[in-house]
Amino acid sequence: MTNEELCVLAQSGDENAKCDLLKNVEKYIWKIANDQAEAYKDYGIEAEELFQEGVVGVLTAIPRFDPERGTKFLTYATYWIVKHINLFIETTDCNKTIKNKETDEEYPVTFTSFDDDTDDYDGETNAEYIERTLFERKADIYCNTPENVFFKEKKYSIVNEATALLSERQWQYISYRFGIEDNIYRSRKETATHFSLSESRAKTLEKQALKIIRTHFESQWKYINNYVPPDEKEKEWLIIF
Repeated sequence: MTNEELCVLAQSGDENAKCDLLKNVEKYIWKIANDQAEAYKDYGIEAEELFQEGVVGVLTAIPRFDPERGTKFLTYATYWIVKHINLFIETTDCNKTIKNKETDEEYPVTFTSFDDDTDDYDGETNAEYIERTLFERKADIYCNTPENVFFKEKKYSIVNEATALLSERQWQYISYRFGIEDNIYRSRKETATHFSLSESRAKTLEKQALKIIRTHFESQWKYINNYVPPDEKEKEWLIIF
């Protein structure tokens, strides 16, 4: 039985299906937990703790998953797994002093949660929107029907076009903040410290960059979606929560 089928059964209240689904994705959760624990080893965070948060992420994803969208469950759940793990990292009392590798100067590191403006995008913050887009982009498993391959390639092409519109400074900030190149998510305060910016300046820079990406993405995706046959429009690659 596929993960998607198990998820549907779990949504109907089948606890055995839920347990089987968790067993199926257990190794994947451990992989993410181990990677993040290694990235934050200086803060004393254990992989076991992150694994438990990853399980919570899967349990969060189960009732929200819509198999009719043509997305694999593990692709969908990846966002929630990583989101819960990162939330744990941010809210854990792990404010330790570490050395800046570039200057050897000691400074306190404090994790903070998202506090981004919504800009009238249906109540979803810019950071949350682009975070979902980037994690879906980095997920390993997709539904590889010809239609979905087309959508996937077009979507990533549009994201690349959008990031190309950013200034070099904006791109460096967004890339570091959301771990585009190294898969390590960082808080805004941590990113501001890395680039020697005030938190206020970092928030402004981030807001401007994400708005550029989102505006371009939405306008171009709407254009492409106009060419999709009516019965395929429900397979759009945007995951809506």
